[in-house]
Amino acid sequence: MNSQTLPEHHVNIVPSLIRQGERLRPVGGVIYRRPVKETFHEFLLYLLLVVTLGKEWYRQQMLLKQEDRHVILKWFNSFKEWTKSSSIERNKVEEGWKALPTGEVQILMSLAYAIFCLSVQHRLPDPLIKRLRNKDQFQGAYYEITVAAIMVRAGFTLDFMKDITQDKSRCEFIAKHKYTGIEIGIEAKSRHRKGVLNQDGEFSYSEAMKGDIEGLFQKSLTQKPKGLPYIIFFDLNLPATPHIVWRTKPWVEDVKKILDAHGTPSVKTPDPFNGLILTNFSYHYGGNEGTAPPGEYMLIIPEYSEVQLNSPPYIQR
Repeated sequence: MNSQTLPEHHVNIVPSLIRQGERLRPVGGVIYRRPVKETFHEFLLYLLLVVTLGKEWYRQQMLLKQEDRHVILKWFNSFKEWTKSSSIERNKVEEGWKALPTGEVQILMSLAYAIFCLSVQHRLPDPLIKRLRNKDQFQGAYYEITVAAIMVRAGFTLDFMKDITQDKSRCEFIAKHKYTGIEIGIEAKSRHRKGVLNQDGEFSYSEAMKGDIEGLFQKSLTQKPKGLPYIIFFDLNLPATPHIVWRTKPWVEDVKKILDAHGTPSVKTPDPFNGLILTNFSYHYGGNEGTAPPGEYMLIIPEYSEVQLNSPPYIQR
């Protein structure tokens, strides 16, 4: 992890300035006064834990028994342990230090960076922050934020940040491309697994290696906004299998069966969606030992859709 700079293809980051013994970090119209030696990644955690979730929420979590705390607290403890074991002095680089993250550090930083990307453009709506704090609703909120940040980095603004509702029959948000004005409905769903991401029960590897998203898929088909292109994101929430060729992964075969049962799109029977994006951003399965497992994804674009997307390259972005 480098400290202060990120590639240009990410969101527009205004460089920090050092003034009168402080580092000034402008983010989305707000200037944060931070310690000079604080790295960019440490600032991301400040933005997540203090600015977004809040000091009072953090204080209340710390009063709970360790097993009752939110999974974010577990990841933050993993970050502190990883920081100590990474030997900062040995891994110094210009303006910071670097080290390969563990799985729990990687997912914590991924969430923190997603919130940063959204903060550059929007303020997170209060209902979404409330869901993020809630153990039972966290997983859905986490993936919604992840997908929203993906769309922001692809050059879109998000309507749901202005008027988020509790209507379960609509998609998560409408993404509008900054330069062309193209609007796309976006849905984001994450598969729950027992014993994972605040869920009760015990995780079973033998039972949960499949892409069993049929229920989520069928529900998403009912949430398409009228008259707009539609892109659906599903996170499988499974341990990564980089040693298995992607075509033979169990979840790929299961998803193929679901789509085959759905039917082949045609001019007369087009698909309601323009893109189906399957992700497996399951860094948390890596724990806090070794390096983070890789993320996985698959993009499916139907030949015929109910509403044609005039600029398909935007899906590729």
